[in-house]
Amino acid sequence: MTDAARGALTVSEAFSALGNERFEADGATFVRNREIPDIWDANHVSGITASTPEAIGRLLERVEREFAGFDHRQFRAEFTTPPALEARLTLEGYQGSEELVMLLEGELQGQPKRHEIRPLTDDAGWQAYTALHDLDWREYKERMPGRRGYDEKTAEAMMR
Repeated sequence: MTDAARGALTVSEAFSALGNERFEADGATFVRNREIPDIWDANHVSGITASTPEAIGRLLERVEREFAGFDHRQFRAEFTTPPALEARLTLEGYQGSEELVMLLEGELQGQPKRHEIRPLTDDAGWQAYTALHDLDWREYKERMPGRRGYDEKTAEAMMR
């Protein structure tokens, strides 16, 4: 794995933590936002180093305490995650999914089209953005088999 690839993963994880509580405990990094418990990106465990049965047990107990009342548990495994943790999660019935983090190395090929980018400054702009996000969310959920369907509460929380 190149330094650039490690950096891309670090940036991806830091982006998910923006605006959320973030703390290190029991061999992992916890990202949590009690105001939007249904948003998985805002509520997860990553950077996991717990590797012994005892350490993994402590981590899983801590996860239950920190995410009490939340309806999901998300562990973000990556190439550095101890195999023992992944095995334990599999034994406990967790299901995995994969995510692709892409990184452009070298110069951009081709010419991007010009786009007007401007800040949202009024309620009408935010309403239009919310409507666009709502359409994107509905399409995303249709492509994700096995996940809960679209719901207004989650879509609204994502916009917050």
